[in-house]
Amino acid sequence: MQRRSKSVSKAAAAAHSEPDFSLEACRRCLSEIVSYLAAFVAAPDGAADAGAAGRLSRSFSQLNWMMSSHGTKWKPELKADLRTVEQEMLDSGLVTSLVDLLLTLLRLRGAYDDLAVRVLLCLLNCTDRSLEFCLQFAKSQDKFFRSYFPDLLNAQDGGQMLELNTASLVECALGIGYNMYFKNDSELYRRLAEFPSMVDSAKPYLVSPVTRVSATALIFIAFAVGDSQAEIFLGAKKSINYLISILRLGLKAPERACDGYSVAEMSKCINRLALNDANKDLLVELNVLSVVKLMLDSPEAQDVQEGLEILFTLSFSQRAAERIKTEFRGHIERLQSVERWSSSRQLNGLAFRLLGGQRSGGEAREPARRYRRVMISYNHASKQQVERLHGRLCESHLDVWVDFKHLKEGSTLDAMSAAVESSLVVLLCVTRLYKESNNCRLEAEYAWKCGKKLIPVLMEPKYKATGWLGMLLGTQLYFDLTESKYPFEEKFSQLLPAIQSCLDAAEAQSPPPQQHRLPTPVPPLPPIAASGTVAAAPSAPTTAAATIPAAAVSDNFEAWDTARVARWCSECGLPHQVADMRLTGRELRFLLGAMARSPEFLGRLLERYFSFDRLHDMAALVTALESLARSSRP
Repeated sequence: MQRRSKSVSKAAAAAHSEPDFSLEACRRCLSEIVSYLAAFVAAPDGAADAGAAGRLSRSFSQLNWMMSSHGTKWKPELKADLRTVEQEMLDSGLVTSLVDLLLTLLRLRGAYDDLAVRVLLCLLNCTDRSLEFCLQFAKSQDKFFRSYFPDLLNAQDGGQMLELNTASLVECALGIGYNMYFKNDSELYRRLAEFPSMVDSAKPYLVSPVTRVSATALIFIAFAVGDSQAEIFLGAKKSINYLISILRLGLKAPERACDGYSVAEMSKCINRLALNDANKDLLVELNVLSVVKLMLDSPEAQDVQEGLEILFTLSFSQRAAERIKTEFRGHIERLQSVERWSSSRQLNGLAFRLLGGQRSGGEAREPARRYRRVMISYNHASKQQVERLHGRLCESHLDVWVDFKHLKEGSTLDAMSAAVESSLVVLLCVTRLYKESNNCRLEAEYAWKCGKKLIPVLMEPKYKATGWLGMLLGTQLYFDLTESKYPFEEKFSQLLPAIQSCLDAAEAQSPPPQQHRLPTPVPPLPPIAASGTVAAAPSAPTTAAATIPAAAVSDNFEAWDTARVARWCSECGLPHQVADMRLTGRELRFLLGAMARSPEFLGRLLERYFSFDRLHDMAALVTALESLARSSRP
């Protein structure tokens, strides 16, 4: 995301006085900024030099123009010089001074908002271009993330119409956060996760009447949070629709961009939204498939690739998959016949999903011979760690299948599915990027469907699986090989006997295990009404209640309101987390349905929404639900 202020753009367009980029011109601007900044901050609070502020604004306008795509004339050969300017800003301490300036301007309460916008635009453009700048900025500027960002956003009412400069300030701050998350770098993610107040302060802007602000808040939050906060996207239809329209218009524009977002960037934003299972059907409802058709028909290879990735992501919703299968059959068959796309992982993965695991030609797969084999499923960002794990497993005389040793020419998907079918145990190397990879999801879910024993191996410090991966793994013990807490060999010595035990159990099982159904996804909680009460949830699927002896209760619990549920919590001696959820009888019925379908599913629900610290508390709620189930039976 790259922006320049509208006033700068108009003035430059009228006078044509803004210089093109050069290293020397940028250095002159930086020198002026340092000089004017010293004069501005030398004055006491409230009495800052207005002349210095004006000169600072003009210097930042020039710098922002030169370092934008307009000043560089889209010349890729200037990237090295741009990186030099950014590094000099960091090394000289100027970036630290700019953050201090922003905090000062925030205290002056709007007196110099125009200057603050230009400072933020400078940081916005730097974070847009460079991962290295983002990493150094995140490591060195705690004050920006811990103080300035949340204080700026909390100083406004996100649901109200903002003044022009205030809206620009908020949009730029959100854009800086979004730019950093967009880099999809695990180190950056872990660093930004240390500042949860950023996401909390952004949430009110999801309902901002300023569409650009609400949309920027949406994509910032979409990149920042996992499935555990899926409910925050409820009611964001307007912003999601805006983003889809930006992609549609960008595809038709000569510059292949719209409203500051390139087609490639907005494609990734849409796919990011689609990665959250709560959004898949919503995106289809908002007609994103019509835009994807434009992408698949585009002469630009990148458009086709991004369009296939979006379809692949959406196909993990059964409802969306049915529409894709009907509406995109011709596109898929056409692309499969083109040599360039016939080996595309996105295209083949999509076809595999839509055909339910059959070969792309439609023929059924012959049952693979089962070996005493372990398969390693991983995201390629973890390859170095996986090579070490693979080596130790082989030294322990295990038969191990991993792609970099066994994958030959031919269909990657055929090789993957054959490897899953012929193995007894599948190690899932769990990271954030693994969870966000469609190909990794395809492997893991196929292994589950084939009834393979899944063993989670943690490859990213402090990462906790959510969404589809959390559902798949349930409450299984993770083997932490990150070395963040324990030496590798110590944890490997625990992993090895666990693998041997699973191999022994699977080998003794005859006939081979039946195919499994995937666990039902966890639905988001119902939205919170303005009054603070929980809105009525959709009716839970009809399921058989737990077969527990009957007991008496004074009334029909499904009709209970929040007050009656709170009294029930008190009568049962339940922990405060249950009462704090302000549930109604319909949510209790939903929990009972989850308990009847799958105890693992209920366990994940309780872990996700109730945050119990003690096993005793979880046991108390389960016992109370069992009592309620007994009372509800005729």
